[in-house]
Amino acid sequence: MPTPQQEWAAFLALIPYFTFDPGPLKIRNRLMIFLQQCKEPILSRHTLLLRAGLSFFADEFEVDLALMQLIRHGVIRPVTDCPFTFALDGSPPKGAKSFVPSPA
Repeated sequence: MPTPQQEWAAFLALIPYFTFDPGPLKIRNRLMIFLQQCKEPILSRHTLLLRAGLSFFADEFEVDLALMQLIRHGVIRPVTDCPFTFALDGSPPKGAKSFVPSPA
């Protein structure tokens, strides 16, 4: 079974290859609505899904496609040293790990 770091590395490596897939519009729209109202500079994937109301309904692959599209469009930016963590302002602050909420 892959580690979170290996899954994160694979996720980051696949972003350029999904440039033509528009991704699931419903999921992307729910994420965008939340992100437009969000005041936190750093968010985990878990937090994004919970606050966008997708934690129980969304397929992981579709969520990943939507996240990849948001990354490509510059809406969020991956924090490379923290698996499945994203910065909203485009430049994660130093010590970003200290801002990451732990999954509940």
